Amino acid sequence: MKIAVIDVFNPLPINSGGDWYRYQVLQDLAQENDVTEYYLVHDKFDKGYIPEKVPFRTELLRGRFRMPIRSQVLDVLRPDLYISKKKLRQIKADIIIYSAYCYPFAKIISKANNNAKMLLLMHNVEWQYLKNNHFKPYWLFKQYEDLIIKEADGIITLSEHDREYVRSVRKKGQVHYLPPLVNERIFNPSGKKHCMGDDKVNVLFYGSLDRKQNIEAIDYIIDEILPEMEKDKGLRLCIFGSGKPPQKLLDNLDRVSFLGSVEDPAEFVRGADVVIVPVKNSGGVKIRILEAMACQVPVIVSPESAEGLPMGLLDHVRVAATPSEYLSGIKESISDRTMVLNPLKFREIVGNVSASTIINDYRFVNEKPVVVQAVDAPELREELVMK
Repeated sequence: MKIAVIDVFNPLPINSGGDWYRYQVLQDLAQENDVTEYYLVHDKFDKGYIPEKVPFRTELLRGRFRMPIRSQVLDVLRPDLYISKKKLRQIKADIIIYSAYCYPFAKIISKANNNAKMLLLMHNVEWQYLKNNHFKPYWLFKQYEDLIIKEADGIITLSEHDREYVRSVRKKGQVHYLPPLVNERIFNPSGKKHCMGDDKVNVLFYGSLDRKQNIEAIDYIIDEILPEMEKDKGLRLCIFGSGKPPQKLLDNLDRVSFLGSVEDPAEFVRGADVVIVPVKNSGGVKIRILEAMACQVPVIVSPESAEGLPMGLLDHVRVAATPSEYLSGIKESISDRTMVLNPLKFREIVGNVSASTIINDYRFVNEKPVVVQAVDAPELREELVMK
């Protein structure tokens, strides 16, 4: 079966939790299907993790204009104005999977393929995400998003919290819960550790450094949490991530161990004594929390970051709402590791739902699966450079 996935970004190289989630979905679907992800934004980091084998294709939908000169409002509400409809109609697909921003593209592709089934893949409840990031006309997107939730043939959410919102809008129709799965071949407690120094307790924050929610988290860490940490001379704050470092971080390099962009994030997560996630935008699942838990590293999270976690995991993270609570949580995490899950229990709670199982509900009768030959990573790197 041919599956077209339409999203804003290319998930490769992998630089964020969102990239990991989309890679998880694409990799799973590509085991028995012909899968291509079409993406809109050319600009992406040149560093990050690229798996040895990639069983799906990616293709840039080249627009009439480059992203920097686009209107933000139009880019959210009418992205179809920038891409040729002729190009979209040439895409062959039996099923279209799309993000909320890409609904106009999915609609055109579906119509050109005998009204192929359309599945909305929700990384977040997007209007809530926009509101949290101070996008003033978020209410316009709420009306738009609620409409496409009602019109989709099926919906996939990555958190139970988001699924309940969708069900409040969509009284009928299929809503699937597909939680992020951590690649335990990479994120596990037994791999190589990066030594950040054994003279202090290493407290780690990481993520894409040019994402608004992470910039705000770094501001909060340096302005509020770090002064509390500095009361204890035995603590060290470490930060890594791809993208341009925010100015607040650059201005405080004498107080922070900044590790830059790293090739293998799992090595650095395992090298930490505690991971903190003071990200304050709600919705979705903060996949870095699952990554740290899979590495058996204690995690302290904001109330907003805790919202999307599977219920069984909430008992195994510490939630902090103030700087003093982060400090006490760090100290408790070092002295008491009873909240840390073993790999078997972690796997049992997270579960093993697959995108392939969901897609089977939408298959046409008598179709035969198509297996696409995996792309070698060197070829993919060359392709990314050429683009």
